[in-house]
Amino acid sequence: MQLFWDRLNAAHDKTNFESGAPELDEYLKTKASQDVKRNLSSVFVLGDETGHIIGYYAISQYSLMVEELPKQAGKKLPPKRRVACTLLGRLAVDRRYQGQGYGEKLLFHALNKALAISKEIASFAVIVDAKDEKAKIFYQKYDFLSLEDMPLRLYIPMKGLEQKLSMQEPTT
Repeated sequence: MQLFWDRLNAAHDKTNFESGAPELDEYLKTKASQDVKRNLSSVFVLGDETGHIIGYYAISQYSLMVEELPKQAGKKLPPKRRVACTLLGRLAVDRRYQGQGYGEKLLFHALNKALAISKEIASFAVIVDAKDEKAKIFYQKYDFLSLEDMPLRLYIPMKGLEQKLSMQEPTT
């Protein structure tokens, strides 16, 4: 199967996308294009040669307070300061393609994009809000750590991410 990566645009047919998570489907179908137009997030799609959207993710800049990080992660950072991060806002795979490694492909694409951007614009970590425990386990498999006061908000520090990405290629 021939795959392609693209920024979300008007040519993409979003109407048949169904991940099984109504809020993620609704975002792609009704809000993602507006977020892109307003520069609130960048949305990337993975598609196949037939034009189907296999999956997508949304990525943007974010910041959090040093105090929101676990003590060990924030101990060398100045207190009471905002830390620049990259937010992986949404990630979803169409039901027809689930269980085939496309979630991992989307995640690796997003992490590589975040790492590349962090070389030009500072970013301490990639942040993600897991929608549920199943999603949390997915991210933890790739070394994401929970924030202490928000167990479904996870992060992975940029420091060391480049080494991790160079050592671990997607399995599919």
